[in-house]
Amino acid sequence: TLHVVGLLKGKGIAEAQDGNIALADIASAQWRLGQLGKLDRIDLITDPSVPVHDVIERLKNRMGETLAIRRPQQRSEQVEKMLFAFQLNLTALSAISLFVGIFLIYTTLLVSVVHRKKEIGLLRSLGVARSRIFLVFTLEGIGIGLTGGLAGVCLGAFLARGVIHILSKTVTALYVSVPPSPFSLPASAFAEGIGIGLLTAALSSFFPALQAGLLKPREAMEGIYASQRPLKPLAFLAAAGVSGLAAFLLSQVPARSNFPWAGYLSAALLLVTFSLLVPPAILFFSRTFRPLLSRLSPPWRIAQGHLEQAIKRNAPTIAAFMGALAMMISVVIMIESFRKTVVLWIDQTIQADLIAAPASLFFKEQGGALNVSEETLPADLLGRIGAMPGVEAVDGYRSLQILFRDEPALLVGRDLAIHAAHSQYLFRTGKSEEIIQTAIREKKVLVSEVFAGRFNLHEGDTVRIPSPSGPVPFEIGGIFYDYSTDGGKLVVDRSVLKEQWQDPQINVVGIYLKEGVPADAIRRQMVQTWGMAGLTFITQSAIKKEILKVFDQTFLITYGLEWIAMVVALLGITNTLFVSILERRREIGILRAVGGSQAQVIRIVLIEAFYMELIGNILSLFCALFLSLLLIFVINKASFGWTLLFYFPPSVLLHSFLLATLTALVAGYFPARKAAKMVITEAIAYE
Repeated sequence: TLHVVGLLKGKGIAEAQDGNIALADIASAQWRLGQLGKLDRIDLITDPSVPVHDVIERLKNRMGETLAIRRPQQRSEQVEKMLFAFQLNLTALSAISLFVGIFLIYTTLLVSVVHRKKEIGLLRSLGVARSRIFLVFTLEGIGIGLTGGLAGVCLGAFLARGVIHILSKTVTALYVSVPPSPFSLPASAFAEGIGIGLLTAALSSFFPALQAGLLKPREAMEGIYASQRPLKPLAFLAAAGVSGLAAFLLSQVPARSNFPWAGYLSAALLLVTFSLLVPPAILFFSRTFRPLLSRLSPPWRIAQGHLEQAIKRNAPTIAAFMGALAMMISVVIMIESFRKTVVLWIDQTIQADLIAAPASLFFKEQGGALNVSEETLPADLLGRIGAMPGVEAVDGYRSLQILFRDEPALLVGRDLAIHAAHSQYLFRTGKSEEIIQTAIREKKVLVSEVFAGRFNLHEGDTVRIPSPSGPVPFEIGGIFYDYSTDGGKLVVDRSVLKEQWQDPQINVVGIYLKEGVPADAIRRQMVQTWGMAGLTFITQSAIKKEILKVFDQTFLITYGLEWIAMVVALLGITNTLFVSILERRREIGILRAVGGSQAQVIRIVLIEAFYMELIGNILSLFCALFLSLLLIFVINKASFGWTLLFYFPPSVLLHSFLLATLTALVAGYFPARKAAKMVITEAIAYE
């Protein structure tokens, strides 16, 4: 019990630890908290006339390796390094919308070219140069990019206000405690958004502008009856083969500095590969199913003819739709694989029926995350809990934050004999109980897969772990899979921690109950006994639920980014169908003049949208399969160091088909209505 004598203003030191801070005299704090003679950190203010580097070197020479000596900036750099992979993956996912947006702007300009074909023909016949026509449409595309960039920055700022809270909860759960910061839009982000819009529009407008510039006056005046160059499917297949081979070779390139640039480039080339397969796929679909479609009603046959007739127009839209859907499916497969792996890991490694810990270990207000707490428990608590009726064994767990080769890691001391008897680690090689018993007998260290990957360590290697008395050499007895931290974990027997670190404290107690003893009843009894002492007791099922809750919360923003890409793809299909209607205006008018009803015209357009969805959906499933393998075994492995089991949820087939069909029909509805409401006399008018 402490007496509050004053409140700090909300600035300066009061902002440390996210404002969750109280100050006391060092002697009083040591006495009240049972830490007499102990310090966590010493802050030094150096002489400004002496270089800091020289001071650090002298301290290292004087103190040896018993202390970690760092500048405050190094802590910030480590946090930024931890967040780098997370930020990089969010950036890569958000780039999907740009990939789809390129096709959207392409089809938008294509609408303009088709709509103004006669105008282009007139200008060309009056002597306007092709370069001027090309420049007109390029500037139109850049104008779209500028407008879109400005609108995108404003809309992005609006969306950012909503996702800041979600992201702060995710970062708090995974890395460090981060409160939702106030929203700000730096000038650099404003300029970056406009720049991306202009660059994307310039790339997207090149081919429509080139097509407009190459139109011959006579072809432009004739509209849909102009001659079209036949498609060469073999050229597309050859280009797809080259792109696919390049994607495969890049996927084999090892990552440097946890930055899987080759993996991301491989994913981009994989999307390009399947985009190049779209034109041959349209031909294959049209010609393979033509006999079957001939038995169906006329709208189905007419829509099939339109699909093949305008491959150059339909292919980019199907490619955009395929890319967005493939990325969504691949991310779903990756997340489900990750979740399946985490569930298996929890079931295999968290076997304690109850867990006792300081209340500060669980931050309920920040998403239920299980954090590393500096608060410790008295060592005699193990004996008192173990003496309770119904308790079979207790495992004292002590975690320490250390710096290994100037990188943060977690050192854990626990009763490995009890752990071996009642639980296990999932090791890369060997049996859990045998490896743990050897580690106890020969005083070896067990390290997580992430830790081994970060420092290129293997079974049998020797590591020097920093301790208060200097570095202690340990042989690596085993490497186990662990998904509780991406910083890496080292585990030794608690007796080693007491001997080398002179630390008898514990952070957490794992409680194993006798068979048939209800966990909830024992938990209530323990809460009544120790609840007032600041202890929290949580059941095995509850902690599993908390871990999965944090997991699901982590990927909320990912699904949001995927849905944005799908909305952009929907707009692309709508645009393409509007182009189709403009090109076939006279054809639709003739169809209506010979007795075709409005309902039949609507069905033709919707069926065409369905065909586009079907081809895009089939290709997206194959593309998603390869992308998910790339995400799981290349990008994830390089970014976070985790090995995941591959799991393909069967439900994804049905969900993708329903989502794709719904998207296509919604996208096709408004163009279909416009086509049905055409005035027949205007549609068939001929100049």
